[in-house]
Amino acid sequence: MPDHSSFSKNRHGRFRESDLLRQIFEAVVRACMAAGLVKGEGFAVDASIIGADASRHHRITPEEADRSRPERQTRAVREYLSALEATAPDPARKTPEVLSPSDPAAAWTAKAHLQVQFAYGLNYLIDTDNAIIRRCRGDTRPGL
Repeated sequence: MPDHSSFSKNRHGRFRESDLLRQIFEAVVRACMAAGLVKGEGFAVDASIIGADASRHHRITPEEADRSRPERQTRAVREYLSALEATAPDPARKTPEVLSPSDPAAAWTAKAHLQVQFAYGLNYLIDTDNAIIRRCRGDTRPGL
């Protein structure tokens, strides 16, 4: 039985440029609908904080983020910078106070009663009859 890291490695590696995992998710939702598990009569939204694989002890200010140095040119940094260049800045969004050098897209945040850490926000739309997830949206940071 594969563990969570197998799914993560495949999602970020082998299937990175593919829409395959979304197609599988949508096929599973369609199968649930066909089986009568999703009726579309009641929905709930769940917001979750998912910790990033980034040390809370290695944080820098945006001014310290010299991304031209070769050791900072990780895939995460390249993708983050590419997304920033492709997206118009959102004037309603504040500039972050700190960044993770290894995962600049992660937000510096805290969940109730937990220590501050780098994390991502996830929102799920759930059909309440059988707790089937219908939609999932992750909040990454491009557009700052």
